[in-house]
Amino acid sequence: MEIPNLLADITDWIWVLIPLAPFMVGGIAILVKHQQRMAEIVHGVHGHHVANQDVAGMQEQINQLRQQLAQVTLALDDIKRVEPAQEVRERITEVQS
Repeated sequence: MEIPNLLADITDWIWVLIPLAPFMVGGIAILVKHQQRMAEIVHGVHGHHVANQDVAGMQEQINQLRQQLAQVTLALDDIKRVEPAQEVRERITEVQS
């Protein structure tokens, strides 16, 4: 029997809610927009921090690759210097034989 009384109470106050509906919708819209801006601020700052970490990591990888490239280049230069000397020695031994 309480349910009809609750329904009767709501119908008594519904006339107040109808004129206030546009203000409630407007307030909800303002609140949603505010929450969206706050989320952009929070994620924007966090996103920049993550991006900075990614850039730093990539720079470190590039530096490592440059070092490896320099080492490989030096090793190839050493090989090129050694090979002609070996070829000359082989020719000399062939001529002497």
